[in-house]
Amino acid sequence: MTGIAVGTLTAPALVEGVGARTAFVLAGSFLPAVALASYAMLRRLDAGAAVPVDVLTLLLRVPILAVLAPRILERLARDAEREEVTSGDVVVATGDAGSRFYVIASGRVSVTVNGEEVRELGPGGWFGEIALLHDVPRTATVTAVTDLALWTLDRESFLSSVSAGSTSLELAESHIRETYR
Repeated sequence: MTGIAVGTLTAPALVEGVGARTAFVLAGSFLPAVALASYAMLRRLDAGAAVPVDVLTLLLRVPILAVLAPRILERLARDAEREEVTSGDVVVATGDAGSRFYVIASGRVSVTVNGEEVRELGPGGWFGEIALLHDVPRTATVTAVTDLALWTLDRESFLSSVSAGSTSLELAESHIRETYR
């Protein structure tokens, strides 16, 4: 609206001052000139927005994330943090506060509830959603069976993304019911 107002006010003066033909050329040259002037800045911003394809591909293997809009999934891939865990180390323990969602890039984990193994996960496997979605302490202990490479999402990024789509929430709740109850 501001641009229209400025154009409405300056057009008559420009036509009067330089003539109609020159005024049209100047007005038509304005946007290309702005684009050329801002090209370097836009290239820097674009380079900083690069999406790590390997992380994006891994996140697409997680059903509750795969249904999200591409722009949301790309943001998650950029926000994800890599974590290395040594074989035998506990990644999360029952009763801990939940602050992260985990996706396994390589290695294997054992998931135990009350000391009994309920499942083993490998590359593409994911865990940590229950504590985040239900705002409860961790319901299982996850221990590295081998050395692990994980990609993690912080609580805020995970919740805001998954909550953005009802399908994602429904899939998460369905997974929780089928896997843990």
